Amino acid sequence: VACGGDHQHAATLLTEGIASSDLGHYTQAITLFGEAMGALHSAVPDNGADFTFPECSIEHDRLSARILLSLSYPTHEMGRVGESIGLLVQAERLAHRRSLGQLTVITRAQHGLLLLHEGRVLDAIQQLDGAVQLLDDAEPADQCKILINRGEAHDQLGHIRSAIADFSHAFVLSRRYGLAELEFAARHNL
Repeated sequence: VACGGDHQHAATLLTEGIASSDLGHYTQAITLFGEAMGALHSAVPDNGADFTFPECSIEHDRLSARILLSLSYPTHEMGRVGESIGLLVQAERLAHRRSLGQLTVITRAQHGLLLLHEGRVLDAIQQLDGAVQLLDDAEPADQCKILINRGEAHDQLGHIRSAIADFSHAFVLSRRYGLAELEFAARHNL
């Protein structure tokens, strides 16, 4: 794997892929994420990258992990569940190797959410518990989403006290940071 590549172009393609995925254009999103990874891993000898070292830069690995993480959702939605989980595992390995806490927590949360969508509630809670352990590494909006998702998983299992605790924590955080939509979602679940 080449560690040079065009980071700016890869980041632009990543943003376009996320927008396509958000609109439900999963095939287009998968194509854009593939192009982003291709741009990131292409050899660009004139950019001063040193290809003699097996380790890529932290920025390169962070962007690779973000692409893998983003690619996992549309891949899952296209019915390729095993491949989707594999992408999350790769993203988490990269994030963990580089101590990228924010990406690790989001990767675990995404994995939990996908498992929840599959009806694998116990497995989802295990992943979401791992995300909650790293909650301080996440942005406030992501913290709320993680807690709401874990609360929903607990609710599905009939663990009402745990669900209420997660929804209440999400409600407090969403109010503190002025996240009105997440505040509504947390309050609605209480």
